[in-house]
Amino acid sequence: MKKNAFTSTVFYLWTLVVFVLLVAPASLFSSGQKPLIPFLHTDKIIHFVMFGFFAFFLYFYLLQKGFEQGRKLSLVCLLSAAAYGLAGEVLQLLTASLLGRSFSWWDFVADTLGAIVATFVAHSLCKKCKT
Repeated sequence: MKKNAFTSTVFYLWTLVVFVLLVAPASLFSSGQKPLIPFLHTDKIIHFVMFGFFAFFLYFYLLQKGFEQGRKLSLVCLLSAAAYGLAGEVLQLLTASLLGRSFSWWDFVADTLGAIVATFVAHSLCKKCKT
């Protein structure tokens, strides 16, 4: 598989995985038991990681598509991940009675923070590759 095809496939598959996880019924994620570490909000960590990887994969996908590395690419990745996260939360709000999910600003914050960190990492990795 060529590098372009691999990068595209990873990005598209990850985008699909994130979507499926966002629209999956809440009953798939809750066991009704107390968490082992009560202060650890694992769902926020999952959001951080999911959208971090989304932004990271998007960064390299767009590089393969001809975007030049720089602030514009980083901003596009960050805003795209944040918009995708917000759209996911709105979708959960609109389907709350069907899926048992709800809108959460804190999930959106975790999505955006994950995207910020991942975009910074991707940008830094690309800078080191060019030097």
